[in-house]
Order: sequence, then C-alpha cells, then structure tokens
Amino acid sequence: MELQISAQTEAMFRQRFATGRYASEDELLRDALASLSQTDEDWAAIEEGLVALDHPETWIPLETADAELRSRLQIPPR
Repeated sequence: MELQISAQTEAMFRQRFATGRYASEDELLRDALASLSQTDEDWAAIEEGLVALDHPETWIPLETADAELRSRLQIPPR
C-alpha cells in the first residue's frame, strides 16, 4: 500500500520515529491507529454519557460508578 501524505505529516512521523521508541515504521503506524481507535471509543462513551443525562432512570449511584471505574482501571478502593 502506498500512502500520499503531506510534508508536514511526514515530518511529524519522522520526528516520532526518530525517538527510537518504535522498532519499525509499521509499529509506529499501528500505535497511532490504536490511539485513534481508543479516542473513538472514548468519544463514544462520552456521547453515551451525555445521552444518559437525559434519562435519569438510567443513572447509577456515584459510589457504584466509582467502584466500577476503580475495578476497571485496577485502582484500589478508597
């Protein structure tokens, strides 16, 4: 696959690659795409939360939400 990218985008890509964090250009691209996927998931969760604000019957107690988030993110309970 051949990609057409701007000089500015290529410079940003080369700058990231030059850090030595990535073993290959493919690895850098995979990491960038994974980050975009995570961002998409985050935005979807935010949108879902905003919709839920219009439906109080779906709300859960703050303590429950806190416990669920701590569990999901592996943060010790308070």
